[in-house]
Amino acid sequence: MTAKEYLQQAFRIDREIRVRISELEAMRSALHGRGVRYDGSGGEPADNTLEKALCRVIDRERELDREIFRLVEKKSEISDVINKVSDVRLRELLIRRYLGFEKWEIISAEMHTDLRWLFRLHDRALRSIAKLIRN
Repeated sequence: MTAKEYLQQAFRIDREIRVRISELEAMRSALHGRGVRYDGSGGEPADNTLEKALCRVIDRERELDREIFRLVEKKSEISDVINKVSDVRLRELLIRRYLGFEKWEIISAEMHTDLRWLFRLHDRALRSIAKLIRN
């Protein structure tokens, strides 16, 4: 695994979480307006489709919780590695990009650095991370 792939793990998990959140929101909205039907024989529901749907939503929420925990753990692991980079400027760049998920243009503006120079710094930062993850 390259240094860049290592650092991008948190971004990929975050993206997956966003997809799951959208899916969960769609499932929840599908539940609105659903009611319990009774078959007229003593007040018992005619079927348990609403119950099944609610169980699916709860299962997805639990999966999402596990993914969020995984993201927190991965970000913590990546943060520990980034914090070992000796150059403060490289550390800031790595934190903004791989833990804050900021776009290059925003990082460039915030760090008052030309975009091309920022990419050179990024290359240096990746080399530092590569050395750290090899050890």
